Amino acid sequence: MGTIRHQGIQSTIITYLGVLIGAFNMLLFTKFLPPEVLGLTRLLNSIVAIFLTFSSLGSITMMNKFYPYYRDILSPKQRDLFGIVIILCVIGFTAMCIGAFIFKSNIIASYQAQSPLFTVYFNAIFPYAFFFLIYGIIESYSFNQFKTVVPIFIREVLVRLLTTIIIVAFMLKFLHEAGFIITYTLIYGIAAAVLISYLIKLNLFQFSFKISSLTKKLRKKIIGLTSIIYGGSLFSALAQNIDTLVISKVNGLATTAVFDLSTYISNVIMIPQKSVIAISVPVLSKAWKDKDFGRIQRIYERSSLILLTYALLIFFVIWLNFDSAFTILGLPDKYREGKWVVFILGMMRIMDLGTGVNSQIIGTSNHWKFEFTTNLILVCLSIPLNYIMIVHYSMIGSAIAQIFSLFVFNLIRFTYLYRKYDMQPFSKKTFYTVLLAVGGYIGAAFLLNFDNPYINVIAKSIFFVGIFIGGNIIFNISEDIQQTYQKGLQTVKKIVYRAKQ
Repeated sequence: MGTIRHQGIQSTIITYLGVLIGAFNMLLFTKFLPPEVLGLTRLLNSIVAIFLTFSSLGSITMMNKFYPYYRDILSPKQRDLFGIVIILCVIGFTAMCIGAFIFKSNIIASYQAQSPLFTVYFNAIFPYAFFFLIYGIIESYSFNQFKTVVPIFIREVLVRLLTTIIIVAFMLKFLHEAGFIITYTLIYGIAAAVLISYLIKLNLFQFSFKISSLTKKLRKKIIGLTSIIYGGSLFSALAQNIDTLVISKVNGLATTAVFDLSTYISNVIMIPQKSVIAISVPVLSKAWKDKDFGRIQRIYERSSLILLTYALLIFFVIWLNFDSAFTILGLPDKYREGKWVVFILGMMRIMDLGTGVNSQIIGTSNHWKFEFTTNLILVCLSIPLNYIMIVHYSMIGSAIAQIFSLFVFNLIRFTYLYRKYDMQPFSKKTFYTVLLAVGGYIGAAFLLNFDNPYINVIAKSIFFVGIFIGGNIIFNISEDIQQTYQKGLQTVKKIVYRAKQ
């Protein structure tokens, strides 16, 4: 857990830097670009995410699961697993392109009425999906080399900086609408090239297309596990992106833009989860391989508490300052329509982070049939619920459908791990953390209200963070928070001591 904490802190700092850049990008999008253009980029993102899952044929998950065996047994030049992943992705991408062209007319017809801009740029899907797939492969490979910080920097910071550049170019009329969309689809190509160069420099970009004896030995297990997990991941990708697909089809790209801003705000809560997942996956894979159940339980429990702490901290700061922030930023009133979407999705993020890395624990184990089943349940709930709720209640309907579906999904996984391995992530510290957060929120919301939005944001944020984090440290609720605090305190003392000399 120490390795996870150290790299997690670095990764979290990087991802928060990315959030600042992303927030700036979102501000530019909402203030200077038509809502339909923002909605189009979000729709493309969702389609490409599904495209990636289908195209990979489950090979990226396969690499995460089995690479520890190859790393322990074979030399770098003999490890053929990465080469197999490349071949499978080429096959999958080709098949997806053929399928997309076959059904192109049907897809365009279904979006023509409400989202005509999407039908104009339908072909932008293909270069975007290709580069996104390449980056996904290389990023996963990098994680399995225990190189997590640089790929996280590339995804969270570099990609967003490149996006900033093309938004500004569009604002200054260096790019017209078509040029903006085309350039937007090429960003992950640049990201992939940078990451490959980094791995080559470290002499880590090594693979083989010659089938090894280890692959022959594990062939049946790899095929069986990957097939089931692939099916589950397809369902998961559909469930995660169905909202954008349906809102764009039923309500149009402008509504998609409002929903996307609300989703983006709630997704800020998930930032710490991304880093912990990226670093935990290879560690969990090795722990399952070594049958180190004690280590898995420790990661499960501590990840739950630290992620819950982050989630509550971020959500309540956002919710306390929602209206004041909109006033300060001068965002169009149309985007305020998503306020209660932010609240519902925020509650969902807290619930999800509070269950720790349960999905990753199951995903890196041998219980791929259960992985498939739970993802199937999620998609069977999400798709019809989202469609019905969006048709009747627009964005709010989607948010309600999502929180209900994810609650059922996490409840099933929690129950499974508890009954199968007697593992569960909660303790009395979980209750204390929630109690401290709610108390801090009530104090900030009811004791501090100023007419000046700037003072309002500063005062409420300082009060809440002081109560929540200060209380956490004083009562020693989270071991990770306490260790980070002590380390920071020692650093400050050293700086002060050197300054006095």
